[in-house]
Amino acid sequence: MHPDLFLNLASLLCVVFFSTAATEMIGSILPAVFVKKFNLLPSQIGLIEGWSFFVAFSSKIVASMLSDKVKKRKIFIVIGTTLSIISKGCFVIATGFISLFIVKIFDRIAKGFRSSPFDALIADIVPRKSRGFLYCLKYSFFTGGAICGGYAAHLILKATENKIHFTFLCSLIPSLIALILSIKYIKDPVNNENWPKYNKDLLQHKGKFNLDSFFWKFSAILFLLMFAKFSPSFLLVKAVNLGIPIEKLPILTVIYDTCSFGSTLLAGLLSLKIKKISIFKIAIIFQVIAHITAYFANIGGSLIFCCILFGIHIGMERGTRLSIISCFSTENNRALIFSIDYVIMAFGLLFSNILAGKLNTWFGSSSFSFLGGILFSLFSLLLLQIITKKFPSSAKVFE
Repeated sequence: MHPDLFLNLASLLCVVFFSTAATEMIGSILPAVFVKKFNLLPSQIGLIEGWSFFVAFSSKIVASMLSDKVKKRKIFIVIGTTLSIISKGCFVIATGFISLFIVKIFDRIAKGFRSSPFDALIADIVPRKSRGFLYCLKYSFFTGGAICGGYAAHLILKATENKIHFTFLCSLIPSLIALILSIKYIKDPVNNENWPKYNKDLLQHKGKFNLDSFFWKFSAILFLLMFAKFSPSFLLVKAVNLGIPIEKLPILTVIYDTCSFGSTLLAGLLSLKIKKISIFKIAIIFQVIAHITAYFANIGGSLIFCCILFGIHIGMERGTRLSIISCFSTENNRALIFSIDYVIMAFGLLFSNILAGKLNTWFGSSSFSFLGGILFSLFSLLLLQIITKKFPSSAKVFE
């Protein structure tokens, strides 16, 4: 491997690690700020989380289109990382629902703006046969950053007697490290003659909007399934309502991220032995069990079990979903396929988080969102089973 290429890849992975650590230092305790400091209603939390997911995925689509058009990746990574630093500083001065809503939206725009160009840059500089390994490695750095960020938040809160604003300010340190690395070491391949030039033909979508009906049936089920996939903040809010100390909340996210990482590796190994759609169904079953456990959870120990189950689910589902979606793609419509999936996740997570917040507000409990999660998960699993049985020839795309 060329030394400059190695430095570029190492810098990319480190940027992922530090950016995620900074995000988790805030995200792991933000639900406590929602409930304890600002007394937000569940419906307000649902609005914040729903629109945050929506703009994150929407900005991914915009950033991917722009980066392809200008044939640059680094500038978008730097801009996104810079905006992320600004947003994290703004969390400290948030004073209520409106300001929290604006800051969280701004933070998700920053994340989405750097994510797609980041993944595209890996594809630009890494040979096709090595990309799978690099994307798995990227996810391991992502998870490692989340684990370290959550544990760092726990230690800071414990040492400072729950000074939340100080913890928010500390999140600027890994963010600044990520910015320095992205400016100094990340490079676009077009700037180095030893790396491959951009292939203009491949960067332009030349295919037609020509997708079979089975793809749209499967996409409809994915959209329905998103209604069971609302923000982990609702689980942390329930933990706060059950009396879990604020400094212990990051530990729950550490458990969640650790199990997610392990289940991703497990799903990768299973994919060598069994069909991808079978792994996807197993992931949904774990989601059903996790929602049932969360609905009935009334002590800290049961919440830990919930984090384990949700972590296993998300780890198995994330990689398998991408793998299944890619089965529908060709060289002419790959960007289109993944853009459709981004749109499904954007609108699905928007509506699911708003609905989860409304359910908890209407019924005066932090548990009813999980009841909705149970129903949507089971219905999606049933529909998935029906289309794979009813259209066996089309379902071969999952093999």
